[in-house]
Amino acid sequence: PLRAACMDLVAYHWGRKKDSDCYDPNEPQLEDLEASIELFEEAILEVMATELALAAQTVVPSELAKVDAPRCRDILSRLVNELGRHLDSEWLIVQTSGSSAHSILPEPRLFQVLDWSPSLDFDFGAAKTAFLGAEVAGRYIVSHYVNRGAMGRVWVVEDRLNVETMPLCLKTFYCECECEEMSNLSVRDFKRCVLEELSQV
Repeated sequence: PLRAACMDLVAYHWGRKKDSDCYDPNEPQLEDLEASIELFEEAILEVMATELALAAQTVVPSELAKVDAPRCRDILSRLVNELGRHLDSEWLIVQTSGSSAHSILPEPRLFQVLDWSPSLDFDFGAAKTAFLGAEVAGRYIVSHYVNRGAMGRVWVVEDRLNVETMPLCLKTFYCECECEEMSNLSVRDFKRCVLEELSQV
């Protein structure tokens, strides 16, 4: 429920940004939304303090006692922390998906044979692909293909700057034409899962 609430809140904000007739450049940004969490926390603590004060002044049994205060504060602290993480993550996901100059998913040609072209059918079982031997970030060389998983492929890469280190693994997400076939997700949902995973790195 917390994640869903943050998704709705962020989606509402960015939905307004896309509507030039409604968008206000002075409307809340991420920092303002995060600050509102603190107000939420203060309001809850104030309500709890009021309930404790009332309970202390009456002989009628109350659901909240003074001994419950530390536990309630701990639960609230965890709730606020989780809410903040979800809000930050959702903001990054929407911001990244809306501002990327190119697709967040790799190009299909990387996972096909060297002479493959977009006019040809995509071979989902291709083993020796154009990505083997590729150089990544000017430092890592893709040496072996390991296997496929729910979200993409795993490769072994060699670090040219530290040749004596243990082999490293590199994960690549499926390209757009593979999403539905390999993950059982729509392209839109798959991209969102990718952005969510990247936001945790």
